Amino acid sequence: MIHNVHHMHISVKGECAPGDIPKQNGFGHKMCMKRTFLREWRKNKPGRTLEQVAAELRISHQQLGRIERGVQPYNQPLLEFLADLYGCDESDLIMRPPGAKRTIEMVWDKIPEDQKEIALRILEGFAKTGTDGR
Repeated sequence: MIHNVHHMHISVKGECAPGDIPKQNGFGHKMCMKRTFLREWRKNKPGRTLEQVAAELRISHQQLGRIERGVQPYNQPLLEFLADLYGCDESDLIMRPPGAKRTIEMVWDKIPEDQKEIALRILEGFAKTGTDGR
């Protein structure tokens, strides 16, 4: 799934100055170094060692370890690759550990702008009547 999570990253993690961050290792724009759940998602997949995932990324396991610890920045292509590898969304990697429930905000950000009004009406209907339609 190709879904740019940088706007979500900024809304949850704070300000980022992408213009001030240079490119690195061919991955493109590096994102801010904030707390992520990259390590938790990797460890949630049996048999996914740091060395194996790093080899698939074609980076050193030391570099992946630094990214997981927040010492070295991550970027959108890395998130896309890892989300596909771990079977989650890119936003999951930076917003919640495996097993944690999704929030309405996470779903809302994926709704196309031209459909948000309809989605809002549906949610308001649930709030008024409950889910059984009464």
